[in-house]
Amino acid sequence: MKDLVAKIIIMLSVILLLSACNSQPEAPISLFQEVLRNERQFVCGWLGPAYLEESTGELGPPISIAVFDMNGDGTNEVVVNFNNTIIYVFKYYNGEIYASSFTYRIMNGIMTDGRLRLGFGRGDFGIGELIIAQGASDISLIYSFLHGWPDPRYYPNTLNDEAISDEEFEIWFASLNLKEYITWHPFTDKNIENLALLVTNRYTPNN
Repeated sequence: MKDLVAKIIIMLSVILLLSACNSQPEAPISLFQEVLRNERQFVCGWLGPAYLEESTGELGPPISIAVFDMNGDGTNEVVVNFNNTIIYVFKYYNGEIYASSFTYRIMNGIMTDGRLRLGFGRGDFGIGELIIAQGASDISLIYSFLHGWPDPRYYPNTLNDEAISDEEFEIWFASLNLKEYITWHPFTDKNIENLALLVTNRYTPNN
């Protein structure tokens, strides 16, 4: 019996050790602040190392910012909206800040459970999420489409190209259990200074 207990303890210790090795620590908030102040380069796959002010071309200035765990790995990302055109998601990994860029229409509906509520126009509403894509020397977040539905303003009483009643559509829509949107803040020096206070907590079934 003692041998069995000892083996169980050893197995649990190994599992905890592996978990600790595989997890990424929370990024020092100062690294994000340096990127946002154009004092530090970040890594972006199609740009290479770049400063924030030189990476956006003619997109316009950053206008809003959010801090949120986008992909549910337990660490917060910094999300920056450039003039409602392009949104960058900045993620910490192995001492560097990496950026993934997305169109505004994909990223303007970030819900507190990490899902993205999309609206592309007629017949093209849906839900997506961001997942990690890890290469040999870098890391990025990529968009993954989960499922969609027709825009009820243009295609009422339709689901998956099948006619349904108003009641049936409402039941299905309620089953999606859509959450509130995350909180965006103005892109200002004060909010960059207080970046750690801007976090939107990620929804879990227990909170």
